[in-house]
Amino acid sequence: MALPKWSVILNRMDAIGQKFWTEWRNEVTDVSTGAADAGAVVMLGPNGKIDPSMLPASGSDIVITTLTANQTIGAYQVVAVHADGLAYLATLTNVADASQTIGIAISSAVNPGDTLQVQQVGFLSNLGWNWLTPGVTLFLGINGTLVTNPSTGVFEIPMGTVISNTKIELQIGLPIILA
Repeated sequence: MALPKWSVILNRMDAIGQKFWTEWRNEVTDVSTGAADAGAVVMLGPNGKIDPSMLPASGSDIVITTLTANQTIGAYQVVAVHADGLAYLATLTNVADASQTIGIAISSAVNPGDTLQVQQVGFLSNLGWNWLTPGVTLFLGINGTLVTNPSTGVFEIPMGTVISNTKIELQIGLPIILA
């Protein structure tokens, strides 16, 4: 048995002074199956709420980009992209990195000329971390490090939040220029 398919008749006025409405039929859905439902009108489900499949994911989405290193970069170090398009260790003593810090390396250590994966957003775990207090904001430190207290530098930039002793939520904030 086929599932019922819903549609509605919609009206619109396209031009100034138009005397009659233009009508068209559009599909309605209460659960999204992905791109196939693009353009459908959202309908409340049987519980009177919008189904979670219709909403963007929260916290589970990650963004990763691939870059070429200009220096040796280890896993879980903070990365900036300079004007040459290459990846460098971000540091709060280089004011240019305030606007060029883009994420945390998730590849194993790489050498100059190698490609590396850099995570820009989302949850990130590292068994080598030992963050003490969940909820604490992390900041960029010196030479690609993450710190819980902003260090002395020419700017500070929040990098995310501690979730557990080995997990953070990476979400780069806006830099504050200090000098």
